[in-house]
Amino acid sequence: SLVLLQQGIEAFQQEQAATPSAEAVETPYVSPVEPGSFIAEYVRYASERTDAPMEAHELMAVGMLSALAGPGPRLRITTHVNGWPLVIWTMYVVDSTVGRKSTVLNFAIDIVQEILGPGAMIPWEGSPQGIIQKLAERDGRAAVFTRDEYSGLMAQMRGGGHMAGLEQVFIRAYDGGVIENIRTRKKTGKKDPDGYPIYEKDTDRVDNPYLVKLCASTRTAMVERCTIDDVISGFLPRFVIVSGKAVPKPMKADVDGRMAAWREVVVSQARAFYEKAQRIESIPIAQDVMDMHWGVEQAWLATATDMARPDAGAPSLKRLSETVLKVAGLIAIDEVRTGRPTVVARGRSSRPRRRW
Repeated sequence: SLVLLQQGIEAFQQEQAATPSAEAVETPYVSPVEPGSFIAEYVRYASERTDAPMEAHELMAVGMLSALAGPGPRLRITTHVNGWPLVIWTMYVVDSTVGRKSTVLNFAIDIVQEILGPGAMIPWEGSPQGIIQKLAERDGRAAVFTRDEYSGLMAQMRGGGHMAGLEQVFIRAYDGGVIENIRTRKKTGKKDPDGYPIYEKDTDRVDNPYLVKLCASTRTAMVERCTIDDVISGFLPRFVIVSGKAVPKPMKADVDGRMAAWREVVVSQARAFYEKAQRIESIPIAQDVMDMHWGVEQAWLATATDMARPDAGAPSLKRLSETVLKVAGLIAIDEVRTGRPTVVARGRSSRPRRRW
């Protein structure tokens, strides 16, 4: 995805250089959710604390809801026996210092850790075996992998050695498949009643993984260290990637403790979402929503034919269209007050569309 993005940017720059330039018009941020929802309130809260683009806070808010939802709620999709889990991987990709990537990421980690506890957080550094052990501890519960500079991890996985298998572990966890790490068993020094040696149990198994990622990366380093193979393998397309640039503003002093009070409001909303999601097993989707989704998917896939690598562009856009349904499921959980959430189509909004 990033490689294709870079190619598109270069083509756009060449086109702009060959044609008379017009003054760029900045598109204002337009919230896609209703006022008072968790995403809306979190974006307001975080934007008061930092000058990072609101789209970055929105991205992290979606990732946070995915983590808080856990493995229980699933979208009713016929292609999956047990439905789609609402797993979403987010990555904020921006040039260093101009996008406040560390600040954006840390705000999200702060809220998630407050609700799920430190035990749910997977350290950013670890071997495939260590990650599997941590997922085994969280089997059937949400685990959250955080990494501030993901390009460094990409370099490690590309370098071979013991880190080479980590990408497949991540993909397996995203898909909710069984993960098992079988090591050579050692003798305990004891024997069973028939005289055979007894071996230690030395296997880590995860039956119901639920791994959400909240990540960020320097854009230049990410583009340099990723290849088209990372797209074709399906690894990078599993991320929702947002970029942006901060508009510098003077820092504010929290002299009256307003930020702390607002944080408690956001935490309260996050906790209410978490408790609600734990009582939900499935989320029905209205047929007209599926019809709309099909239209979006077909329109996006049509653009892949004009890409330099349609074999990479088409799967990436299809994966993104699936994520749209997952986000709709998360919003449905957040907005429902009583009963079971359902993904339904709303009336056409008169608000201006956002340019992505």
